[in-house]
Amino acid sequence: LAEFRKQSLTSVIDFAYVKKLAARHGVKVSGKELDARLAQMREQNRLGSSDKVFADVLRDFWGWSVADFRRSLNDQILTEKVTAKLDTEATAKANNALTQVKGGADFATVATQTTEDLASKASGGDYGFPITKSNPNVPPQVVDVLFRLKPGQTSGVINTGKALEIIKLEKIEGDVATARHIVFYLKDISAFLADIKKEQPTKTYVKF
Repeated sequence: LAEFRKQSLTSVIDFAYVKKLAARHGVKVSGKELDARLAQMREQNRLGSSDKVFADVLRDFWGWSVADFRRSLNDQILTEKVTAKLDTEATAKANNALTQVKGGADFATVATQTTEDLASKASGGDYGFPITKSNPNVPPQVVDVLFRLKPGQTSGVINTGKALEIIKLEKIEGDVATARHIVFYLKDISAFLADIKKEQPTKTYVKF
């Protein structure tokens, strides 16, 4: 319990710094973005079969309301956006790969040469498994974009929170898609908090 309290306090403190970085760099999460992410998750059946089931699960297993979930998701999206904004190295790599692909380079070749996903590198970015809208192994942001593409089309850069990805839809049969992706992993947000923590040290007023 003591360790859990420590982790919880650290999480709250870190997010306070994330909000400061967001304000400093002009990063915000709009209500439209939040609604879109919720719609993605709902469409992919990641939030229960109905509003009631979703609310019941939140209440019974987490003690949360839907408003609590929205607030947590908003914090998650803000952290993702701040990380992508500050990780200029990953962003540059992703934009360079996208430029190559959009310029006519073979997607599989670019994937083999640049992707940081070792599991798919040797196969030219091939996921290696069929993808459905409810596939738990593929981020909802990627699934949402994937099923909007036509066979042969390539996406822009997608921020999944943990990585920047570019995807290509190979084929789609019914509700099952085959695709390739190029992945560039983002640094953990903690990598960008050290400096601001030195600038503005944490003060603890209450001890648990």
